[in-house]
Amino acid sequence: MGKGRGLFQAAQMMAGLAGLLAAGAPALAQTTVREIVVESPKVVRETIGHSSSGAREEQISLSHRITYSDLDLSRTADVEVLRTRVRDAAKLGCDQLQKIYPLAPHDPECVRKAIKRATPQLRLAMGAR
Repeated sequence: MGKGRGLFQAAQMMAGLAGLLAAGAPALAQTTVREIVVESPKVVRETIGHSSSGAREEQISLSHRITYSDLDLSRTADVEVLRTRVRDAAKLGCDQLQKIYPLAPHDPECVRKAIKRATPQLRLAMGAR
């Protein structure tokens, strides 16, 4: 009898927990994470094709998440702050990749490519003002 009662109490606790989670779900659903992922590419790991000499080209990337919940994107100054954060994260990622893979060819376009990859997220953020 003690074992059955314990299972019943456990089931009641689970049902209560499920109710609390369900009640809190709308609040969780309304919470939006305001961040942009900046991905800096570097040719070294993931096979993306072959060079004209037949050598395999590989690519890895490094990502940085930038939050902007502290910014009011209806203000031009805050938009510029976000653009600067994206540019800084792109540069940081490219610099880190160059340190990790010093023998890989340097890509002078790395920062530009990283910013270009993040631009759709940046536009979405600015449109969600």
